Amino acid sequence: MLSSCLSFLGMNPIQLAFRKGLILGYFFLLFSSSVHSKEKWYSAEIENFLIFSNAPVGQTKATIEELLNIQYTLSKVFPTIAGKSEKKIRVVIAKNDSTIKRFSGLYEGKPKPIGGMFTKDLEGDLLLINLGGRFDLIRPTIYHEYVHFLTISRSFYIPPWLGEGIAETFSTIEITRKGAKVGLGNVSSVAVLRNNKLIPFDRFFQITHGSPEYNSSKHGQGIFYAQSWALIHYLLYGKNDLQKGTLKRLVDMATGNQFIDEANFQLATGITFAELEKRLIRYVSTGKYSYRIYPITKKRKIDIALNEIEEGEVALIHGMLKLKTRGTKEAYPHISKAYELLPDSPRAAAYLGYYLYEQDLFNRAADRFQEAIDKGSETPATYLYRASAYMRHQNPNYNMSGIYYDRKETFMLLTALFKARELGETRDTLYHRIGEVWIGSNAKPTEGNLGAIHEGLRLYPDDLHMKYCLASLYLKTNQIEDARTLVDHALTDPKVGRRAKNFEYLKNQIESMKDHK
Repeated sequence: MLSSCLSFLGMNPIQLAFRKGLILGYFFLLFSSSVHSKEKWYSAEIENFLIFSNAPVGQTKATIEELLNIQYTLSKVFPTIAGKSEKKIRVVIAKNDSTIKRFSGLYEGKPKPIGGMFTKDLEGDLLLINLGGRFDLIRPTIYHEYVHFLTISRSFYIPPWLGEGIAETFSTIEITRKGAKVGLGNVSSVAVLRNNKLIPFDRFFQITHGSPEYNSSKHGQGIFYAQSWALIHYLLYGKNDLQKGTLKRLVDMATGNQFIDEANFQLATGITFAELEKRLIRYVSTGKYSYRIYPITKKRKIDIALNEIEEGEVALIHGMLKLKTRGTKEAYPHISKAYELLPDSPRAAAYLGYYLYEQDLFNRAADRFQEAIDKGSETPATYLYRASAYMRHQNPNYNMSGIYYDRKETFMLLTALFKARELGETRDTLYHRIGEVWIGSNAKPTEGNLGAIHEGLRLYPDDLHMKYCLASLYLKTNQIEDARTLVDHALTDPKVGRRAKNFEYLKNQIESMKDHK
């Protein structure tokens, strides 16, 4: 999922917003070279944050408190979908541009000057904040993506219109002494909507993460983001005659996987799609957008203990970032040094595993991930990559047919994968691996394991690989009609492409099993 450039300064949030699940940029920062050996770095762990900073202690604490206050406010506005995240996010706080340039990605051989980034790497979500004066220029984009992190849940599916609407509404949040200001006008969204027609609502509510309107500017991506903002903002703060609780009913309907057609929308709101379109057009044209201040109690002032990082830990962070920004060649010396200096560190062992995995040395990578687990790793990615490395070693050509795992191996792999799930891993790769284990196993899947694939499809309803895994498992458990329905539906998907031959293979198997009955 790996590196796409998030921004150059001056682009608006609509241009900068990429779909959830993709990496939003090259990242970065951190560590001291020999020239900067006296520079101090600090770390802290609080709630679901793992923080690294070379900024002054006061600025570091203020930045962390701002992120915590956004999380707190979001839970007040949307309590049913924005609880405390099960996953940790790493936050790197750089004190200035000089720090950033030492460790950012390169453009034409030179370090990129950036204000911040929100991205994903092998270990999960990663947030960079540059306190050197540029961060304010891309703050809305950073907060947009940060809110996505806070709303991810594996217990229910959040459709794009709802997720993007909330993220865009909170992208302009301001934390003040009086509290958090939520609902400040979104200039970019307003401009887009004033110059374009709305997406018809009978289509708007059916857009998924795989839809062209969500992924391509040529197909209305900017309009979709702006329209999502306008809808959420209108229902939250617009002057309207809708009944109290209208937005909550709509949210409950959406997160409950209930199909939002016009009849259900009218049931939740009391108005038709045509009336909603008129209201939003009028709302956008007024240029007046209310906001609300949510008080932040003194209890939100959390005491954050910052500890100075030692040489091995700095090397580990350096290697982590180099692996992301400049590749394995530059990362390896630092990862190797961290592994040598931190013999008890599960993260050092895991990052050596990541390096080996990127080099296609899967057997050695599996050993390092197991070492990280034995040392007490609680990072979901360690368990996911432990299973993935072993599977790639056993099945180097990544064939989707044949038996590769006996019962003992099946149990070992599923133990690692379900531990990753327990620790909060929700990437599509997790559910792919669970399905692939059973496809390549000489054992039959249980209902609980089928349930995990169903969970994955709720989170990623357009994922064809997951559908292939589930159809294969249906065949393995003699649920032929369920397999047939899934295969037939997949073959009608315009995105099926090269996967069509895989589903055709399953279809032939279904017919063969039918003939032998």
